[in-house]
Amino acid sequence: MRHPLIGNLGLLIYLIVWNVIIVAHFLVLYKYYELPLDTSITDALTFNVMLCGVGLSYWNVVKYTHVKEGDWQNLFSIHLPASLVAVGICMWPSSIILHLVYNQDVDYISFLEKAAVWRWVEGLLIIWVIILIYYLIKYYDDLQEKSKNEAQLKQLVKEAELDMLKAQINPHFIFNSLNSISSLTITNPENAQEMIVNLSQFLRSSLGKGKEELDTLKDELEHIMLYLDIEKVRFGDRLKVSQNIPDKCAMAKVPNLILQPLVENAIKYGIYETLRGVELNITANCKLENLEIRISNPYDPQGIPQKGAGIGLKNVESRMSILYGKGQWIRIERENGIFTVTLVIPQFENYI
Repeated sequence: MRHPLIGNLGLLIYLIVWNVIIVAHFLVLYKYYELPLDTSITDALTFNVMLCGVGLSYWNVVKYTHVKEGDWQNLFSIHLPASLVAVGICMWPSSIILHLVYNQDVDYISFLEKAAVWRWVEGLLIIWVIILIYYLIKYYDDLQEKSKNEAQLKQLVKEAELDMLKAQINPHFIFNSLNSISSLTITNPENAQEMIVNLSQFLRSSLGKGKEELDTLKDELEHIMLYLDIEKVRFGDRLKVSQNIPDKCAMAKVPNLILQPLVENAIKYGIYETLRGVELNITANCKLENLEIRISNPYDPQGIPQKGAGIGLKNVESRMSILYGKGQWIRIERENGIFTVTLVIPQFENYI
């Protein structure tokens, strides 16, 4: 850890405080003890400049002192002798210098010897204040580092959870697609070949998403259309798709692969429950702070509900909660034989 006072505003503040201490020391000697002007200036500068330098270097003692949190007794036992040595380093050479300069001034030399105890007390008090400040800085830096590490850990956990949720999508879909291809190789080899080509393009698109979590609505819809092309091979004319996406919404940011589970859900509970054709409708609506995407499909209220692991909607809800926090990001409506899922995606940039 570098010195907290060097290379920033802290050093300037430190030097200003020491100038104040030096001026105060000079005024006490000059006004209260009535020492000569030059003697008062020399005395104040000699002792305090040395103490200023020692105080600055004392950071190395604090930096390499490692004690358990709250172990004040051990901390005191370390810094008491260290602070005595620090003050002694200032007292000894400053006393020698002042004796050499004013050896003819008997009154001042007598004053210097009598004031030695008070200089020790003053020096120790100042050094302990410096120690306290260093520990406050060290504690703050450690707290900042801890907060940074916790934030990085949370981000790694968040990314791991998102990767796990996204990993649940493709295997589920691939399993269904391969089963369909297996059946089509017997009943309709041409459709099986087309489905293999579409599946290849879809997987290439999925792998191309990389580690970026957000994508544009335009790119996400292009990816969904690759998925629907595969499903159209399976269901033929029974599956129709319509889109109503305003141009101003095309560049809205959405979590990648977020729509596929919703579309899968619409097909599962739409086509599987009826022998009639089903039109899957995808619409978008741009608002000031949110993008709303609606996926609707007709369903048979009297039909037998499909059983499943519940991966789809729960998957989407979990991902949205991880990315944007707790909130009502998904709304489900059943009205007049139409099943509608509305996905609300916050927009943190003015993309309209």
